[in-house]
This record gives sequence, structure tokens and C-alpha cells, in this order.
Amino acid sequence: MIWIVYRVFGVETALDSLAVELVLLATVAVPLALGMGLARLYPDAAPRLAVLADRVGGVILLLVGPLLGGSDPGNRGALASATVFRHPAIALLLATSALPEHESNVIAMVLLYLLAALLLAIPYERWRKSVASDWPHVANL
Repeated sequence: MIWIVYRVFGVETALDSLAVELVLLATVAVPLALGMGLARLYPDAAPRLAVLADRVGGVILLLVGPLLGGSDPGNRGALASATVFRHPAIALLLATSALPEHESNVIAMVLLYLLAALLLAIPYERWRKSVASDWPHVANL
């Protein structure tokens, strides 16, 4: 997508396209494929496994997101924050397609999630900036 935007519109970005692809792979493709496989193999256990996978995935993304941003502290912070938001448009598309009768509830839940993620991202960003200014050598880890 970054390559297409560059080729079509001439817009350059400081983001490393490989890092973005890894995040999409880790946050969308792999969990979706695993979820589909587990639901097919263990249909009765799928709902419980989905809750567990969501919690484990959230912790993994919290730890891995900053590392995928490369050596630039700004990229790492932006990517770490982006992993928290977890592609709400994809969630809306899939959930409203699967549960059209509950579309308003789905939209409300996704918006509530986005609000909570935003409120949690603010203290993280403040902490990240304070650590970077207090200990410049930490910003390059």
C-alpha cells in the first residue's frame, strides 16, 4: 500500500514498508487464519479460544509493536500506538457482515473500543516522550 501511494500520488513516508507488512501479518492475517483453522477443528471450543487469543494477542502486540518500528523512536512510538487500535475498519466490516441484525451494537462497541484505546494511548505517549527526553540513549533501543 505504501508503494502504491508513492507510485500513484508521489507521497513518501518515513515508515518502513516491511515493518508495516509485518504488523498487518501479525495483527490480521495470522490471527484470522489461526482462528478459522481452530474454529473448523474445534467448533465447540472456538468462542473460548477466541477470548484467550484476543488477550494473548493484545499482550504480544503491546510488547512487539515498539520493536517493529525500527531504530527511529518516532516510528516505534507510532507503530506501538497503531497496534493498540487493531484495524477497526476491518472489525466493523467483518462484524456487521456476520451480524447485520446487531449492526448498531457492533458500531457502538467498536467506537467504545477506539475511545478506550485512545485514552490508554495518551499516557503511553507521554511516558514514551518523557523517557526519550530523560534518557536519550533509551530512545535508540
